[in-house]
Amino acid sequence: MSMQITIIGLDRTGLSIGLALKKRSSSTQCTGFDINPDHLKTALEVKAVDKTESRLPSAVGNADIVLLNSLPVDVTGWMDDICGHMKQGAVLVNLASLHRQACEWAETDPSRKCSIVNASISINGNHLNTEEESADLFDNGIMIISTPKGVREEAVQQVLDLAALLGVSPMFADALEADGLISQSQLFPRLLALLYIQGLSSQSGWMDARKVTGTQFWQMSKLLYEFTSGKSATFEIDAHKDSMLHLLDMMREQIDILEDGIRRDDLDSLTVSIQKTLDEHGKWMSRRVTGDWEAQDAQLEVKSEGMWKKLFGMGLPKKKP
Repeated sequence: MSMQITIIGLDRTGLSIGLALKKRSSSTQCTGFDINPDHLKTALEVKAVDKTESRLPSAVGNADIVLLNSLPVDVTGWMDDICGHMKQGAVLVNLASLHRQACEWAETDPSRKCSIVNASISINGNHLNTEEESADLFDNGIMIISTPKGVREEAVQQVLDLAALLGVSPMFADALEADGLISQSQLFPRLLALLYIQGLSSQSGWMDARKVTGTQFWQMSKLLYEFTSGKSATFEIDAHKDSMLHLLDMMREQIDILEDGIRRDDLDSLTVSIQKTLDEHGKWMSRRVTGDWEAQDAQLEVKSEGMWKKLFGMGLPKKKP
């Protein structure tokens, strides 16, 4: 039986989802929608979708699954627009890193025709240094799934089927845990870059220093492009307020440790600490690229559980049995 899937938002993520579905399923019909006409054109050119629609009602009206790939700041607005046009029993999947607010929105009106499921997808480690769309972008990745109260079991099963088609493993979490996991690895690095550039650009020496910035500074500063506007940035920070406050406390602790070592000229302790971090970082990078986590999963989960509770006061998301 053919499944009708509509992808809202045809950037790298949206195009790669379409390409992955086309690669693995001949019975899936994909429709693309984007407010940017150039994105619609590209989606057809790379054959990520079977057709495109320029009107939202036409794009989602017959879909069994609608994948909402939008900025976090726009998620609930899109959900308002989309749900009213979806058919009874269809599933709206929010791909943005905004699980808690999406669940709260869904729970305000349980009588809606469509079901809401959150699903954030990590990409394959081999594609971390590229910007191009790919049918293999999500291979061996993780799909973090959370749901509002009362979601239909059939809706969750459809998302699990989608995960299989994309080549990813599902990880179930409640919405707060999902947001915490995602924000520490996606939002907080951008916030650190923002704080550093804000502070540096206010220094008197910046007028000269800006002319000689190197590759490292350039790469870090590119993170700010992920914030499309000041409004978008503050929305994300507020949406993940608790996580951001905990992570800022963590950074203050690390800064205090570093500052203390520098002031006391305790180079030996600094060397040991930094070398340990470099060694662990190298191991992590290798595993992230290869996706080979199995050997130490049990040990890492035990250690991470304690650290997660220490930092966030919560447990790790539990994988499906």
